Amino acid sequence: MPRYRITDDNTPVLGVLRIKGAVMDFDGWPVRGMEPVDDEAHRIHRYWEKNRLSGALPLTPRDELTGKFFLPQILPNIAGSELYGEARPDQQKPGMPRYRFRHVKVFGDAYSPQTFAAGQEIVFLGWPVPSLEPLNDEARQVIEYYAANKDRGDLRSCPWNWFDDTLYLPDLAGRSTTPPPPMRHAGKFVNAAA
Repeated sequence: MPRYRITDDNTPVLGVLRIKGAVMDFDGWPVRGMEPVDDEAHRIHRYWEKNRLSGALPLTPRDELTGKFFLPQILPNIAGSELYGEARPDQQKPGMPRYRFRHVKVFGDAYSPQTFAAGQEIVFLGWPVPSLEPLNDEARQVIEYYAANKDRGDLRSCPWNWFDDTLYLPDLAGRSTTPPPPMRHAGKFVNAAA
């Protein structure tokens, strides 16, 4: 469970005023007046800082389906290139899906086109496009999962979990094909220390 330290007197967290210096477990998005203490909290805080103004941040860092932390590498409704999920060489890690282009492909718009040659390899963290051929087991898993779930309303925005740098392909079988209505969830306390 992510741990945070309260940095300001009377910081309201879930309707309760917290005292400066208190350390607490908290699984929601950070609020003003708290700083991360452990690695989990630092990851969530960095992600929140990077994406909090996007308008597409998940309601909570935990996926409501699995209860696991899921911070999508690619948030929904990102305008621009269809190939937003390309991982730069300095971002690439073991276990990331790797693909090869079957034919020349141009992504983007007239102002920022991006051309990929036939045979060019790419590490891609988004959902596959038809011109991509899988080169590793992770890419094959993503293609199979996407083929089985692409028409579902509860398909996550991407298959890569920024929280722990792993594939995230939760079992959607047996669930309604429409997502549940959004609920505000700020997190919960466990073992809050004064």
